[in-house]
Amino acid sequence: MDTLLDGLGESWVITERWSKAYPMNVTLHAPVEALLQIMQENDLTYEDIAEIDTAWQRVEEFLAKPEVKTIVSAQASVYFALALASVHGRPTVDHFTEEMVADPVIQSMIGKITVHADEGLYKKVRNSMPGRVTVRTTDGRELTAEVLYPKGNAGNRMTEEEFLGKFLQLSERVLGDAQARELYAQARRVQEIDDMAELSHLYSPAR
Repeated sequence: MDTLLDGLGESWVITERWSKAYPMNVTLHAPVEALLQIMQENDLTYEDIAEIDTAWQRVEEFLAKPEVKTIVSAQASVYFALALASVHGRPTVDHFTEEMVADPVIQSMIGKITVHADEGLYKKVRNSMPGRVTVRTTDGRELTAEVLYPKGNAGNRMTEEEFLGKFLQLSERVLGDAQARELYAQARRVQEIDDMAELSHLYSPAR
């Protein structure tokens, strides 16, 4: 019994969980953030990129397939994630469409990406999925960025403003801005609500 109760209340597993900042497999977040950091700091567009070399802590076969033909496979492909980010910036749920998957510009960027494992990255972190990206530009520069704790990881939490932004992006198209904001506000005080039925009128669009 002492073993079961030891440390109870001192730490919580949920505090180590991710809050996904992007609508794709969580292992793809760090490489995408590294790429966006390079592009923003050096004022690059996808047309300036000759090659994107990506280092992961380890390469999972189903996440490292360059051939992407469906939305589901796009959400689980580091190739698509990097190609998408290079062309459109920060990935949102609206980017994962059949039209985007088939976009010839994105498909051409996929051909410029290489992926390899770097176990050393994994040794630098605790409870994270790190990544490092090196961009070789068309004018001969080589630019590198490393992200150990991407946004949403327990080591790099989303701010309240970022949480709200993500929630509104997904909900206001259905509920409208005012109702979505009210639902968010109520959800943030859920521990004070005795009966969740009190919120039921906020779950669907106002009639």
